[in-house]
Amino acid sequence: MKQPKKKWLSGIQSKVFLLILLTILLLSAAFAAISINNNNMLSHMVNLTGEKQQETVSEVTGRIMDQVVTDNFGRTNWTSAQFADKLFASAKERVSFLADCLKNIFDAPDDYEPKPYAAPNLANDGLWTPKVIYATGTDENDPVLAARLGLTANLSDMMIALCKSFGMSDIYIGLPEGALFTVSDHSSDWFVDGKLLEYNPRTRIWYQQAADAGQLIFTNGEWDANTGEYCVECAMPVYNAKGELQAVVGMDLYLNEMEQVMGNSVLGGEYHLLVNHLGYAVLPMQAELFPMASEDRGEIAAGKSE
Repeated sequence: MKQPKKKWLSGIQSKVFLLILLTILLLSAAFAAISINNNNMLSHMVNLTGEKQQETVSEVTGRIMDQVVTDNFGRTNWTSAQFADKLFASAKERVSFLADCLKNIFDAPDDYEPKPYAAPNLANDGLWTPKVIYATGTDENDPVLAARLGLTANLSDMMIALCKSFGMSDIYIGLPEGALFTVSDHSSDWFVDGKLLEYNPRTRIWYQQAADAGQLIFTNGEWDANTGEYCVECAMPVYNAKGELQAVVGMDLYLNEMEQVMGNSVLGGEYHLLVNHLGYAVLPMQAELFPMASEDRGEIAAGKSE
């Protein structure tokens, strides 16, 4: 009877052992599963935190870079604007000064001796000289016109000094009788095949706009009559005590340097635009993209103005 009891106890022990082993395996599997899940969660949290940090860093860096670029562009544009403002302010001062001097002479003609004047001379090319160019049909021997030109010639030395001092190519005075009094060192520009050109200031934009406005103006831009270069013109009318137009004083502001800056900005994917006080585009290369006076748009399309 003892032997069967021994076998029965051995069977119970085996079952208990298997149960314990199974429990240990189950607990190990559960622990492993929990560990893997925790590791995955930790890994996800680390990755998510890294992404958030990267997004935050990228966002902050992007904002800083945008601000730096904006500030640099702002300073560059401000510098360009300041340069343009000074250029135009300087032109305004010179034209106003010359217009005041001419008005004083015309208001007191007896106080001034008539000075000599002459048409452009090829022999004077390269020399700063005063010169008179007439419109078609203008009577060069008209005594009234001759007297007014003689008075205007009193400003010859002053006009030459202004050009030399400020690096201007020319400065000019248009008379309503159809004559232009100017100083320059490029007499040859007034000749084509050895023939002297004619010039009617009364048909030019600078003359007409100043006469219509009755005050100092800047044109929207045109091609210079003798150099062919694109320019903005500053002009101011001169009146007598009766309010009659006596002359229009003007000067050119050649935009070669500004035009180059505008062109380079386009190549860089930007637009630097020069506009006048009315908000119209001044330089032609981007004029089709911006507000512009209709008559100026036509002139730019034609490549010249009348």
